[in-house]
Amino acid sequence: MSGTILLGLVCLVIPVLYKHADLGIHKYIKIVGMSGLFFLLSAVFGDGIWMNDSLVRIGVLCKMGSYFLGFLGLLIGTLMGALDVMFEMGEPTH
Repeated sequence: MSGTILLGLVCLVIPVLYKHADLGIHKYIKIVGMSGLFFLLSAVFGDGIWMNDSLVRIGVLCKMGSYFLGFLGLLIGTLMGALDVMFEMGEPTH
């Protein structure tokens, strides 16, 4: 579970470092930061104290759903960022 927490914290730090480097904030960087919140939410549902079996099932479903949303956001943000860098129109050098 600590790997999920670490992944969530790294995803949350990426937009801060990107802004600190004066690169601006693009929408794909915001998506990566949002996925960090979903990873941390998944860790909370995984470490939560559940009293009976029905609450355990709800907790597992919420954990899986939030982890999937975090993974999907990280995948989309990474692909959008890579495509943006690949197709960026730069200044021609003479």
